Amino acid sequence: MRLRFALRVKVRCLSIWAGVIWASSLLMLTPSLQAKDYVLSFEERNRFEGMAKKYPRLKGAYFLHVLVDGKEVYRIDLSSGPLWNVQVKFSAENPENVTISFRLPKKAGDPILEIGNIRVRELNGGEVALKGEWVGKDVKPWFWDFAPLPAFRNGFALRPAYGAKDFCEWSFRGKLQPIANLQIRRLFEYAGCYQELGFYDDWKRMSFKPRNPQPGDRVTITVRVRNAGALDGKRVKVQLKVDGRVIGSKIADIPSVKEVPFTFTWRATEGFHCFVAYADPDGEIPETREDDNWLLRTLVVGEVRKAHPYLLFRRDYISKLRRWLGNPPKWYARYYEDIKQDAGWIEPDERSGVAGLEEPRALVAAANGLLSLVEPDFKPKKKVEDQWVTVKDSTLTRAKKFLMTMWQFHRGWFSDAPCSIAFYAQAYDFIADRLPPEEDKEIRRRLARAVEERVKELWSNSDPRSREGPPPPRENSFYPVRRRAYTQGSYIEACAIVVGALALAGHPKADEWLHFGLNAIDEEILREMATPFGYYREGHGYMAMAESRSGAVCWLALENIGASPFELYPLAEKMHELFLRDRMPNGWCPPINDNRATSTIPQVLYVPLYTAPSTRAAAMWDWKTQTHIPRGTLPDSHYGCLFLLFDTPEKDKLPSSPPPWTPTQFLGDYLVFRSDWSPDAAYLCLN
Repeated sequence: MRLRFALRVKVRCLSIWAGVIWASSLLMLTPSLQAKDYVLSFEERNRFEGMAKKYPRLKGAYFLHVLVDGKEVYRIDLSSGPLWNVQVKFSAENPENVTISFRLPKKAGDPILEIGNIRVRELNGGEVALKGEWVGKDVKPWFWDFAPLPAFRNGFALRPAYGAKDFCEWSFRGKLQPIANLQIRRLFEYAGCYQELGFYDDWKRMSFKPRNPQPGDRVTITVRVRNAGALDGKRVKVQLKVDGRVIGSKIADIPSVKEVPFTFTWRATEGFHCFVAYADPDGEIPETREDDNWLLRTLVVGEVRKAHPYLLFRRDYISKLRRWLGNPPKWYARYYEDIKQDAGWIEPDERSGVAGLEEPRALVAAANGLLSLVEPDFKPKKKVEDQWVTVKDSTLTRAKKFLMTMWQFHRGWFSDAPCSIAFYAQAYDFIADRLPPEEDKEIRRRLARAVEERVKELWSNSDPRSREGPPPPRENSFYPVRRRAYTQGSYIEACAIVVGALALAGHPKADEWLHFGLNAIDEEILREMATPFGYYREGHGYMAMAESRSGAVCWLALENIGASPFELYPLAEKMHELFLRDRMPNGWCPPINDNRATSTIPQVLYVPLYTAPSTRAAAMWDWKTQTHIPRGTLPDSHYGCLFLLFDTPEKDKLPSSPPPWTPTQFLGDYLVFRSDWSPDAAYLCLN
């Protein structure tokens, strides 16, 4: 009896426990009770904090509301100014069905609000994808196609329609899904982040052992790859290129929010070398973003001086260049003559007028350095009292004198100083292997001082020469005010830092500066190109200026050392292709800003890397068939001539053919419908 009772009690207890377990499992399977914590991050930039200061009645009129599944999780008065990194915690009971909304009330004025760099991650975990579709109401999308990255990096501009009385809203309906995000470098992910994030040492994720190898040494290269996503990365392939050639690939799993080292070996050879590591180079693993999958470092084996030149061409290229310059194409000969004229423009010991500015001095230094390589016996001429007088010094001596006095003159306007660095870097690269050790040391010291100054300037966005004390936080500089449409100065600055750092390979801080410049290209150029108000939209006038100063030599230098810029920055290829298509209407161009079609055509011919051969053929065709200025007239710019020189001798017979694309063009605020590409084609221009 006692045994039967005990068994009955035991069975009942077991049934109760079974019920508890069953109920618990039921709760676990119920989506509505499966709340999980996430963090939504974004940046917001508005256009009316200044209006609120001027008109106090507007304060409190504009609030940004963020809603998740209809429930408000964030609200801020926008009159307080822009915020660079908003972090909003929220819970989602059903990650398979989530709606995230951004709402702006229409109360007064004409507000415009940019929301960008939208990302979602698990609380204390990795990033997740937001997959679904945007549903907009009275909104203006970003110019570049954001479909491949629907909720990351890109964003939109909220602007209530005229007469709207309620809300302007953009909602994302979809599901939160774990995804991988392979990183070798962290990006400067939102405006104003330089001080706060401090991602300056990510270049150390690639390391060399021994650190200073000699020719013949066996070098171990270690690349550390992190998975910042919420999903494990299975069979992740990491590839290493040296000077543009693949030397090895390794495969390993990378768990969520973990880091795994990949090692490669390489037999050191004398000279300058460029190492680029790529994670998932074939794009086989879906990720929240693809543009943080690579890392670039440089290494000089042997004597640094003897590694030059390498920026725009290697030593074995010089003989080919000399032969080609003996009989250059007609369209090209004028450019080479300009280089010769620039070489005698000013004297190294001059201190007044244009000779007191760094930029013209740097230009003359580069022209003399180049001529010392390709035409060593050439003697520049200088105009004195309407007479052309041959100068005494050789081009090598003149280039050296300009470099030895570098960075002690007036820097000029905001973009002149970085442009000077790009020219000085070229001049140094042209003559470094012929410098005595002490002169080489002094020139490198001066160039390093110049590059470091521009890094600090771009970091804080105020000129360090006119400011006392340490660089202020980004938010206290004029940076937020400036970041609107025309970031031409930042374009020139970032590219010049890259060129200067490459020329200084082997310097203790060169890789740090190079890493900063390469990341600044993401933040200062590519990102701003795609904003609703970016200068990329307005006809490329400012893009052309930046390209003709330091941008083009930066892209060309990267290509030459084996780091294809279009592999590193795929958006850059689309930018340049659209740039060419917009600016080549067969001799007719609407008056867009301060630029002409023909001032860009020669500046894009020099770089073999620009887009498809058909595009280059169209550029040459346009140059030959232009009708709006006398044929052969060159742009009013002395920059293109140096860059154009490096259209390789093998390309001397460039093809010429009409553009393969439709003659309908979007040019700034104009839409041009053409019947065909012939000079006498009928067209309709709509403003």
